[in-house]
Amino acid sequence: MGFYLVVIVGALLIPLLTKAPWTLGDFIVAGVLLVIFSLFYEFARAKISNPKSLIITSIFLVIVFLYIWAELAVGVFTTWGS
Repeated sequence: MGFYLVVIVGALLIPLLTKAPWTLGDFIVAGVLLVIFSLFYEFARAKISNPKSLIITSIFLVIVFLYIWAELAVGVFTTWGS
């Protein structure tokens, strides 16, 4: 999990260094979202031994992550982020 925390902090540094108009709440939500999906991926990697199933599960996790991220950012299909 240590590697993932370094990657998460690095990912959160990008909007900080680019001076994106994020509030503290935005950083917290993004950090929690990244940690949750990292844990889901680690759980899937530990439980799934078939490489094809792991790839499919990983793609599913990425799609769900991106969907939630987009909803929170701009509310593509709902008004979560609005």
